Amino acid sequence: MSKTTILIGFMGAGKTTVGTVLANITNQPLLDLDDEFIRETKLSPKEFMEQFGEEKFRTTETRILKSQIDFDGIISTGGGVVESELNRQLIRDSSAQVIYLKTSLANVLERLSHDNVRPMLRKMSVIDLQNCWNRRGIFYQLLSNVTIETTNKNPTKIAREIIDFEQQHDELLPLRSQIDSLDRQIFNLVSQRFDVVREVASVKKQLHASVVQTERMDEVRAELKNDFSDNSNISEQLIEEMMNVLFSSSIQRENEQIKKVD
Repeated sequence: MSKTTILIGFMGAGKTTVGTVLANITNQPLLDLDDEFIRETKLSPKEFMEQFGEEKFRTTETRILKSQIDFDGIISTGGGVVESELNRQLIRDSSAQVIYLKTSLANVLERLSHDNVRPMLRKMSVIDLQNCWNRRGIFYQLLSNVTIETTNKNPTKIAREIIDFEQQHDELLPLRSQIDSLDRQIFNLVSQRFDVVREVASVKKQLHASVVQTERMDEVRAELKNDFSDNSNISEQLIEEMMNVLFSSSIQRENEQIKKVD
């Protein structure tokens, strides 16, 4: 591992959680800049911003970042650290390995839906959050040595990807990280689909309807082929193969659910 590893990314991306796991695996110390902010000011970022405003908060944040930029270990930053040009310059000029933990905006909204700690979040509309996510995303990308996709991944998986990159510096790793995230999103959707299948089975039981509905399955295949006819990545054969797997699994689950109802 590098002497200094800096984790950057939007609020809710899991920087502190991943940093903790990464520190445990690599036996390195972890410095959370929010914790350091509290230690020095005796106020949380939320409390400080409410009392002194964002400008003074950013000035204090910069001072703390500057004093810790060469920390021998892992630094977990606040999501807004890139808002300051001074902070961005400090990160650019450092010898640290900078890791961008990237997550989807939908994932951010889900994680932060009940958040009462982050002061900026409380003032933002969804549109404001989208604009902030877009703006900061550009800065994260420009400052980082590598982007690690975090959506639907557990912290240990993310930490292992960071270690692999630092050890191998393989240019394929960021792309593989993105594929791994997409794979998990796909299977998460498949799981949600089967949740609905169980509900369908209960309704069919009440209506005494057949589990296997060939006409409906043929209609679904035809609609998908039409909807994706202009997509060169999705062939009719791929649609047939994927839907055969999904339909077969759904029929099996519906039959199992109906037996349970009995």
